[in-house]
Amino acid sequence: MAQKVIKIGKSVGITISKETLQELGLRLGDQVQVKVDKKRNVFTVAPQEDLNKNDEKIAKLTAQFIERYRDDLEELAKK
Repeated sequence: MAQKVIKIGKSVGITISKETLQELGLRLGDQVQVKVDKKRNVFTVAPQEDLNKNDEKIAKLTAQFIERYRDDLEELAKK
C-alpha cells in the first residue's frame, strides 16, 4: 500500500489505514516502536513492548535525571 508523507506541524507523518491498525492490534494513542534499517532503506513500525520492572525503574530514574539536569545537559550539548 502506497502512502504519502505529510506535514504535521513542524514534523512529518504517514497515515495508517484502519485495517492496518487492526492487523497490528493498535488503537489511536498507542505507543509504537519505529526501527530503521539503513542498509535496506526501510523502517518498521510495531506495537511498543511493555517494559519489565527493571526497565521501568531505569526509565523513571533517567527521566528524573534529565528533568533535574535539563539546563546543564542542554549547555553541554551546545559544546
